Amino acid sequence: MITTEILQQSQPAYLTLVYCRYVIKI
Repeated sequence: MITTEILQQSQPAYLTLVYCRYVIKI
């Protein structure tokens, strides 16, 4: 999943959480 890649690249999981929320909103 792309979310896992972002989580590994970015230390703060905040970005991943926002991304997940954005995808779920769509």
